[in-house]
Amino acid sequence: MRGVIVAAAIFAGCVLGWAVGHGTARAGNLDSAFVDIWKPWLSDTHETVICFSTPMTASIQRVSKPFEPDSIPNRIAIMPNAEEAQQFSRQLNVPGGYFYLYPGLAHAKMGEALGSIKLAVNFTKAGVPIRAVESQYLNWDDFRSENIILLGHDEANRWVDPVLNKLPLRLASTSGDKPRRILNLMPQKGERAEYYPEYPKGKNQAAEDYALLSMINGVDGRHRLALVSGVNTEGTRMGLEYLTDPASLRSLVAALRKIDPGHSGNWQFQAVLHTELRDRVPMRPELLVIRKIP
Repeated sequence: MRGVIVAAAIFAGCVLGWAVGHGTARAGNLDSAFVDIWKPWLSDTHETVICFSTPMTASIQRVSKPFEPDSIPNRIAIMPNAEEAQQFSRQLNVPGGYFYLYPGLAHAKMGEALGSIKLAVNFTKAGVPIRAVESQYLNWDDFRSENIILLGHDEANRWVDPVLNKLPLRLASTSGDKPRRILNLMPQKGERAEYYPEYPKGKNQAAEDYALLSMINGVDGRHRLALVSGVNTEGTRMGLEYLTDPASLRSLVAALRKIDPGHSGNWQFQAVLHTELRDRVPMRPELLVIRKIP
């Protein structure tokens, strides 16, 4: 699994790196709905930054024989009893043995890696260069000088909460018996105050996911900000695919036009999406909440 994740991240990085040095075409090569939503980004030939989340993670290694004590300082032995060891092995779908934890390793979110590829390709078609960065290496000077797309939930991307703290739709981290979730501070008729996936009984994988989309002015008023925040990484992938799929974007534009039929200029909005998951793959997205931001 780790090899697959790293491979996806490398592939995404290669696409993003290729986007920096290639692509002199303009927005005429793109679907009109994509241009309608992303117009201010495509008309700015300056670099756009895609900021990947940096979650706190660890890697688990299984070995048939135990290592010598203190042979590697950062390695932590996991010593469950026999019943726990069997359950742990079944969850990972690996044979039993000795398990060791390696904290603080770099980790790529699969949904962010896969979902960002098509977005980078579309920006390349418009001749807009893309730079990828991890959230831990971003700083406030970047927000004053570049257009930025923030990916992931606030538990893994520390820039999300400061950007959303004055908007009607926000995120909340895991707290007590409540999972991480999307908050709807002023729910309208038929809407919920909180959105989070349900987990089937006895399973640790959700059968659904949600994403919060936010497309707003940057903190300096001149640059642009977009946030694609899945409750889980599958939701982030769904959100990125929604923002690049022509049919989905046409439905989004129609929903925004319903709110403001006479609108002209750049769209600023927030939206909540829902999707069913099949083997962790997002299916058809559903638009649940839409807010036009002044």
